[in-house]
Amino acid sequence: MEAATDITVTEQRWLTALAQGVTMVELGAAEAYSERHLRRMLTDVYRRLGADCRIQALIRATELGLLDGSSRTEHASRPDTPE
Repeated sequence: MEAATDITVTEQRWLTALAQGVTMVELGAAEAYSERHLRRMLTDVYRRLGADCRIQALIRATELGLLDGSSRTEHASRPDTPE
């Protein structure tokens, strides 16, 4: 599954946050990106996952095991929440 290897740890964290209900505005602020810039970057992530939209991307990421809550992504629920 080549697509999974193309997704960086940071992008995996973003997908996990979105899957857990973090809004694009919240995620952009937490990552120091404008909402527009983050949306552009995520559109590229979606494309690499073979998805046309966020829902498809999250389904594909789940199928690839990118959102299983393991190690690197388990603390991504809310970027501004203390660990």
